[in-house]
Amino acid sequence: QHIKSTFQDGFTALYEALAKSLNVSDTTRLIGVGLRQMAIMLSREGQVPLYETADFFALGRTAPPNPGYHDFIVAILDSTRENRTSPKILIDIMRIMRAAIYLDEPGSKQQSGSLSEDQWLAFLEDRVVEKTTEPQEEMLQWVQTKFDILGCTVAALRLMSHSDQSVQNSAVRLLITLLQGGNRQVQKTIHKYLSSGQRAAGFFEATMEALNSAQVALKEFKKNIKKHKATRNLGGDTMTGAGQRNSTRGPSANAGGLAGNMGDGLDGLNHGGHVMLVLRMV
Repeated sequence: QHIKSTFQDGFTALYEALAKSLNVSDTTRLIGVGLRQMAIMLSREGQVPLYETADFFALGRTAPPNPGYHDFIVAILDSTRENRTSPKILIDIMRIMRAAIYLDEPGSKQQSGSLSEDQWLAFLEDRVVEKTTEPQEEMLQWVQTKFDILGCTVAALRLMSHSDQSVQNSAVRLLITLLQGGNRQVQKTIHKYLSSGQRAAGFFEATMEALNSAQVALKEFKKNIKKHKATRNLGGDTMTGAGQRNSTRGPSANAGGLAGNMGDGLDGLNHGGHVMLVLRMV
């Protein structure tokens, strides 16, 4: 209840207060140091050191129990239900949860600097999650299942129907990370959510829209290739007086023109684009 009341002032107020208590100096650059420190913090086990018993004892009061890091994750994800939560905050929440999955190393009390750095770079470069603790696959599944139980999967599925496409993209990225390796528990959560009727409609609408966009992009791509070939056949070659073909453009020009035209219509299918993210998730 205490954690939920903290969220009445919004997620920003929470992470500012929490960061201050943990000496996190940078919360304005959440894609940088701030996000990384928040993700490492939320991947920990145990209790958040918010209340010092000695301080309350000096005042003749009993210190309230410190909430666990898991409690904060649940409360943070719960804020994604609020309509007043801004798209920027929702994107930050999805990024933090996804980064926490990368940085959470089961059985390691404190990550070494090089280990944390490698996993952080993997997150930034959108590479697959890799755990160093053996057995690696089981450790990854344990971390994925942990964040699934805490509500990450459902929160991401819910945000798939958000009106802001950047929020949708962040949600899809989190789902892809949770599903890496085919985690069965995550799949069960997704199946249960998508079998729930009305609340799953937004997910299916967003997915269908992405598939339709992919179909349109591929049709446009094929049309541009045919157009390029027709143009090259009609005007690309001329006949010399000796009856031999003389290309008005060199091979490199032809190759460059083809490459340029092949890209037309496929902008939405780049690796980090919305359509491709949804297709990767599916």
